[in-house]
Order: sequence, then C-alpha cells, then structure tokens
Amino acid sequence: MAIDTASLHLLYYPSDVLRARAEEVDLADPDLAGVIDRMVELMIAHKGIGLAAPQVGVPWRLFITRESETEARAWINPVIEPLDTELEVEEEGCLSLPDIRADIRRPRAVSINAADADGEAVQS
Repeated sequence: MAIDTASLHLLYYPSDVLRARAEEVDLADPDLAGVIDRMVELMIAHKGIGLAAPQVGVPWRLFITRESETEARAWINPVIEPLDTELEVEEEGCLSLPDIRADIRRPRAVSINAADADGEAVQS
C-alpha cells in the first residue's frame, strides 16, 4: 500500500499509532525516501530535534535526529543498547505531547546500530 507522503502530519497523543509496536522497515520500500524527507520537513517546521515515524502515522521502526538547522539523520530499524548502567536525568519534551516536559532517566551512554537513508549500516 503506497503512502501519500504529502499527507503525513504530526500526530498527537492519544493517537493509536503512537501506542502500537512499530514494524521493521523494508529497506527496498519505494516510499522510504519520501517518508524520511517529509519527517525532516515536519521536524524542522515544529522545531524538534528528533521525530519517530509513528509520530507521523507510519508504524515503522524509524526515527530521525537533527544534525544541523536544515539537515537530519535517519536511523532505520535501530537497535539501541545501553553501554553504561549509570542513569542520568534530563528534561525532555515530545512533539506529540506539546507543552509537556518531564525529567527522563536514561543510560549515560548507548550504542545504536541501524541503517541510514541509503540503506547502509551505521553505528553510533
């Protein structure tokens, strides 16, 4: 089923897709590049620093992070593993929960293994 990428928009809680388990992305999906491009547009327009595909109604294991004012990086089918057992607390917000900020505990360091927008393996 083709995705109309132009119709993708930011979804807000309690949208069902935000609660569902995301599916693995087929790197050969013809809509992948368009979904990523639209996600970047929406993230920048909403002044975000990251955005996950379910936040735009696509139930994929895909998120993007802002690299600069106009560029972003795609993380497709990411596997995130903690590298440190020590947790740190940082205040965070979420574009799908506007005007809400909270202290979130996360590992001090993680590794991410994923594919990038070109389907190449990346690690951070």
